[in-house]
Amino acid sequence: MTRQLREYKLSDPVREYFEKQGYDVYSEIPIAGSKIDLVARKGNFLVGIELKASLTRQLIHQCIRHQCNCDIFYAAVPVNPISKNIDICKKCSIGIIRISDETEIIVEANQRFRSLDWKHKRMLNFCDTILPGGLGGLPTQKGRGPRIECAKRVKNYIIDNPGTNWKEIFKNVHNHYYNYKSMQSSLVDRL
Repeated sequence: MTRQLREYKLSDPVREYFEKQGYDVYSEIPIAGSKIDLVARKGNFLVGIELKASLTRQLIHQCIRHQCNCDIFYAAVPVNPISKNIDICKKCSIGIIRISDETEIIVEANQRFRSLDWKHKRMLNFCDTILPGGLGGLPTQKGRGPRIECAKRVKNYIIDNPGTNWKEIFKNVHNHYYNYKSMQSSLVDRL
C-alpha cells in the first residue's frame, strides 16, 4: 500500500483484523463535535482506532484527545512511522497498526488511564443503537457528519413526541453533545 492511500481504504483491513479477534466494529462514531473512525467492541471493552495516511503529530494529538472515550486507542497507518513519533505513541500508550500486505500491530496499545465513565458509557450506549459495519475514515462532506445525522434523529423524535423539550431530547436521542444546551444551540437552525 502506498502513502497516498485514502483513509477509508484502511477501514476494511482493520475491521477484519478486529473481527477475527471476536470484536464488533462500528464506523464513524460521533463524539463532541468530532468522530472516531472505528470503534471495536467486545463486551464492554472498547478499542478506538483512527485511520490516517501517515503517523503525524496531529494524528497523535487526535488519539490522545479521544483516549478517554475508549479503553485503549490505536492509530492505523499504511507506512512505517518515524521513530520519534513511535516513541511519542509509546509514552502516551497509543498503539500503532501498520497496514501493508497484512495488518500488523507494531506498537501495542496500553490502558494509560481508566476511560472516563460517563464518556465510556455514552460510547457503549451509542454502539447499542447502531449496527456494526460501514467504512471509517470517510472525508467530511457537505450535508454529512455527526451534526446532520443527529438533527435527523431529533426531527424524528420531535415528530413522535410533540411538545418535548431539549432536556428530554438530549436524554432520549443518541447524540455527541456535552449537554442539552450545546445540542440546542447547534441544532436549533436545522429543525
